[in-house]
Amino acid sequence: MARQATGLVAAAAATIGVAWMAGPPVAHAVARNSAPRAASIQPPVASGRLRITGELRDGGTVAAHGLRWRPGRLPAGDRLLSFEVGYSWRACGASRCRPGADSAATPFAAQRYVAGHADTGRRLRVTETATEVVQTGARDFTFKVLRVTRSVTAKQAVAAYPRGRRPVTEFVNGLPEARTGSAEEYFQLDPAHYNAADGPVVRRFRIDRRAWHAVPATGVFYTGSLRPGRHQVSVQTSDRAGVSSPSFGWRVVPLPAALACRGRCWFPPHLNKAGRPMRWDWQIGRTFPLKRTGRRAVDIYDIDGFLTTSGQISRIRTSWPAATLAHPRTVCYLDLAWEDYRPDGSTSPAGKFPAATLGKVYYGRARASTRSSSTTSTASIRRRPRGSTSRPGTRRTTWRSRST
Repeated sequence: MARQATGLVAAAAATIGVAWMAGPPVAHAVARNSAPRAASIQPPVASGRLRITGELRDGGTVAAHGLRWRPGRLPAGDRLLSFEVGYSWRACGASRCRPGADSAATPFAAQRYVAGHADTGRRLRVTETATEVVQTGARDFTFKVLRVTRSVTAKQAVAAYPRGRRPVTEFVNGLPEARTGSAEEYFQLDPAHYNAADGPVVRRFRIDRRAWHAVPATGVFYTGSLRPGRHQVSVQTSDRAGVSSPSFGWRVVPLPAALACRGRCWFPPHLNKAGRPMRWDWQIGRTFPLKRTGRRAVDIYDIDGFLTTSGQISRIRTSWPAATLAHPRTVCYLDLAWEDYRPDGSTSPAGKFPAATLGKVYYGRARASTRSSSTTSTASIRRRPRGSTSRPGTRRTTWRSRST
């Protein structure tokens, strides 16, 4: 899906919409009514004219261009948590629109789109959505989500795939890193691009030098367990016009051992001094951590890496009660996936999390252990590919702990 856009510029007509939404439920995020605000939150602001450029045919790459976005002006005391722009593509007939045949799983990395075979004869419609999340109450972490959308529809329909040209297909929604500790992978192919006059399309795949298998209707297939070393997935897409054979290679490496704890660091034991597992309290989305006392006291607080101040961390580690330690230890929460109400879900204005990073889909599965100066965390990294609904244990919940 990364081929260069070429050819004509599609003329189009644009529409605009604005959506105001309350923030999604978050742990400990309690909304309370307050006195009327002197100024209202302004929604995202767009400039320019949205247009679709590229080659409007089956297998051609098009892109959304022309708009520039910025956050709206905020009242004094409010804080912009995140700001991002997403894209969705639809194919429109005479009476209705439906999702584009090659729609990606990640809207924030979908500025470009490869027209699908099922889009042929329909007009493509792209919608850009700018989303800003604003923190309106510091103490209780209340926030609002404001969205502005603009859409444009191409005036020309998607043309058919050239007759007599061999069919093609692409890997979509992410590939493994060139070197990875994941010992199993999911791959996904987009629907084949072909001309129906060249007969039915046959698609098959194989892992390394194993037997060939038919590609499932979903386009998603599984490697099975992989040993450390070099691996390759090969695909064949064929009809009477010919055969195309995309492939991808990568290397599975053993995960390194965790670093030893040296110097002033602290490594939490599996069991506390009472012979029981050490107790944690996961407090995400709180500006002020909630103190646990008495029988509810804990030894480790997992607290928000953006909302918690260094002064609050110091008080936890020097004056708060703990279950078995003198005082609790702290772990910092960062989200490596995407939650639009968090600063680590933002592509701008700070630019610390670019869209290419937010948009990457990882189908593999790994167990990663990290040690730092005050704690250790282990996370299972999993994700279910688009189109897959029955495979257990493939949804990724991505998170990282960092000592504080």
